[in-house]
Amino acid sequence: MSKLKNLVIVSIIAGICISMTACGSSSNSSGSSSTSSPTQTSSATQNSGNSEGGTIIAGDNVKWPSNLMANLPEPKCKLSGLLQDNGTGVTTVAFAEMTKEDAAAYVVKLKGLGYTGGMEISDKDSIMYSGTLKSSGGEASFIYNVEAKEGIITYNPNKPVSTTADMTDAAEWPSNFIKNVPELTGKIVNVVNNNDKDVTVSLEYVQKADFEAYIAQLKKNGYTVEADQTSSVTSIDFRAYNSDREWVRAYFNVKDADATVEMEKASDND
Repeated sequence: MSKLKNLVIVSIIAGICISMTACGSSSNSSGSSSTSSPTQTSSATQNSGNSEGGTIIAGDNVKWPSNLMANLPEPKCKLSGLLQDNGTGVTTVAFAEMTKEDAAAYVVKLKGLGYTGGMEISDKDSIMYSGTLKSSGGEASFIYNVEAKEGIITYNPNKPVSTTADMTDAAEWPSNFIKNVPELTGKIVNVVNNNDKDVTVSLEYVQKADFEAYIAQLKKNGYTVEADQTSSVTSIDFRAYNSDREWVRAYFNVKDADATVEMEKASDND
């Protein structure tokens, strides 16, 4: 299991670094392009690029983007890359040459700042932590690979929905389909009813705080039987039955701020 998790962490880090260096490549005088390898950022020259989606920087002189990372402290290590998504405001910083002690200390700092409610893993292969700051709704995540001494720090400001967004629902919430499944705050873009056996509602412009409150309300309304909830920096997934064997699933995509709510009536076979 630890080997699999280690592979996942390495893949995440490598994928981000590859995207940084690929988009941040520069051409030399002979017309060939030069990019820094994910494992060679310490010897690479500064490369940067801008696209419609955001800004990418990789190389020797990456600076800590304090104006983009809210109150997150600058880590004790070498910064090797930066990726900013202009659409969501999410900023990811890749780093290297960090000791395990400094990685553990960084997690302590995140907790001290009030980032809670997310994921926490610490073993011989990795240190991972994520949490949300209740006062602002901003989310921080920290992923560290012990052997490679590298990782990523991500900050998601969870920007509020633009006041210019069209929030007109494309369909009505199926309030009479199953009792005690409240409407989720957001823009309803689609409702699919499968022969009155199950219904799926798709929404956009959903805020993380609203979604977390929604899960809490579902639990309060009795959806606690065989409950299963998983949370990560990219998604939240909740599913459970009530005492009448009616089933609900609520899924939230953090980056795109969209969600689905699935409801299923009790089966005669249950």
